[in-house]
Amino acid sequence: MYYVWVCPKCKSHSQITYITRADQKTTGCQNCKKRIDIRKIRILGSFDDRNDAVTLRSALHAQVTGPLGSIESGEIFKEIIKENMEKNEKQMNAPKVPKKASPDKIIENIIKKNGKTSLDQIVKCCMEEGIEKEKTVQMISKMLYAGIIYEPSKKVYDIVK
Repeated sequence: MYYVWVCPKCKSHSQITYITRADQKTTGCQNCKKRIDIRKIRILGSFDDRNDAVTLRSALHAQVTGPLGSIESGEIFKEIIKENMEKNEKQMNAPKVPKKASPDKIIENIIKKNGKTSLDQIVKCCMEEGIEKEKTVQMISKMLYAGIIYEPSKKVYDIVK
């Protein structure tokens, strides 16, 4: 997720921070080099797409530096902020779609539920979950290699306990 914010210390530099780790606690201003607690930053926009974040950051830079040619940068900034707020509001009000379990978790749950399970039964259950046969067989091979499941007899699988 890309976050656009303005440094609370120098107040003259807007920037984009891409947060990849949930445990990340600080970030730094590229202008004044101050380390800033992420929880205390006023986020002006959050985007999944980097280009959207760049557009907002550019508008923020224009706001700080003044008019941009014949177009008043403040108006551009206000429009972009308004669009971003509407987009975020729609996302927050949208019904949450539960994440689909990963194929390895689905296979693991099938085997846990049924005990020793044949390949045909695993494939059948996975097809009902929308996982193709090739993907199921490939995932079983990976799980065997990783030691999550084992093959007590030919084409029969069980969970390693």
